[in-house]
Amino acid sequence: MTQPQKTRRQMLEEFVAAHSQDAFALYGLAVECANSGDHDAAIEHFRRLLAAHPEYVVGYFQYGQLLARLTRNEEARQILSAGIAAAVIGTGVHVVMGSGGAPEGVITAAAMRCLNGEIHARLVINTPELEARIEKMGIEDKKRIYTAKDLAPGKHIVFAATGVTDGALMKGVRFFGEGTRTSSIVMTRQSGKVRFVESIHLAKRADVKVRFA
Repeated sequence: MTQPQKTRRQMLEEFVAAHSQDAFALYGLAVECANSGDHDAAIEHFRRLLAAHPEYVVGYFQYGQLLARLTRNEEARQILSAGIAAAVIGTGVHVVMGSGGAPEGVITAAAMRCLNGEIHARLVINTPELEARIEKMGIEDKKRIYTAKDLAPGKHIVFAATGVTDGALMKGVRFFGEGTRTSSIVMTRQSGKVRFVESIHLAKRADVKVRFA
């Protein structure tokens, strides 16, 4: 009797069972679960991947996209820091690949231009609704490859971001008794400057005191 052919997910699960620390296999299984609609399993595998391989930045990117699709937006915001980190020398990250929303792509392109980096993107049109939207917008070349300059044109570009949760580039919001502390980045294309800003936001109470030790 002919054995039924194994699915891609089954083959990946068997490989991960035999090679539990293989980053590429863990990533492939997480993406496969996400694509098949098993979001809980995908989240579990992404967490397992990033716990074992915190340097695997493309995992953050795809995990963030999944969280965004599930409207868990605060958790998903770290996707931008992963994209920016790919262009910052010293992070150990050189390329990030994935799919996501067009607005996030434009914001990332602005950051890339400030860092003399590059982004190559194209539209993913996989539903009738997107087909209608593209037609309404007057886009004729659906397979066009967009560069950073296409997505974020102009000479005077300023990019600013503040970490919400810990990411590859910035720390998340930290709370203490008298207020909060945030980490931000500000980049300008014209000046070629990248500024990292640490801010203390004091609670608006009369009894708040600041001590510099």
